[in-house]
This record gives sequence, C-alpha cells and structure tokens, in this order.
Amino acid sequence: MSFVSMKDLVADAARAGYAVPAFCCWSAEVADTILATAARLSAPVILLHSPVEFAKLAPSVMAAGARAVAAPHAAKAAIHLDHGDSVEMGLACVEAGYGGVMVDFSTRSFDENAAAL
Repeated sequence: MSFVSMKDLVADAARAGYAVPAFCCWSAEVADTILATAARLSAPVILLHSPVEFAKLAPSVMAAGARAVAAPHAAKAAIHLDHGDSVEMGLACVEAGYGGVMVDFSTRSFDENAAAL
C-alpha cells in the first residue's frame, strides 16, 4: 500500500460520514499492528509522528520505515506530523512525504504565534 494525503483521507470520511482514528506510532511494531487491524476492518487510519520520535530518527527515516511496514497491508492510511515544534520540522516532513503536517506553537507567546503566520 502507499500512503494517501490527509486531505483525501478526511474528505472521504466527511463525504461518507465516518471518523478516521489517529494513532501515535512510535515503532515499527506499533505501526504494523495498527495497519494490520485497519486492513482487517477495512477502516482508514492516520499514523502520527511527533517531535519526540524525531529526537532519535529524522522524518525521512520515520517515513521510510512507515512505508516499509505498510507495504504488505491493504489499509488506507496517512502519515501525519502531530504537534511539530518548528516550521523546519514541518517542511522536513513534507519533503519526506507526510500526507499531513501540524505545527504547534502553543508553548510560544501570542506574538510569536501571530508572527509565524
């Protein structure tokens, strides 16, 4: 299988009236279990990565690992940066092929948040 964009995954869900669960996915074993279950249930899922995982492995490595684990599964899924802490991290995830990116500046001041737009 190949990952789909968050836009397509969420648009399909909105049209058909269902929710798409998102799971923190910090290891290959977790990703494999999530994707195997999603395939068995014919249910789409979102695999979440966060800055915590990137302390050990770069977004490009995490994405490559997720793709390798996903290959034998027939699940419809997206990989998503959840609560990224910098624009640079978001861009690295986009370059690595993430289907969704969320950068969270909630720990920063209001002025820093406004300037980031």
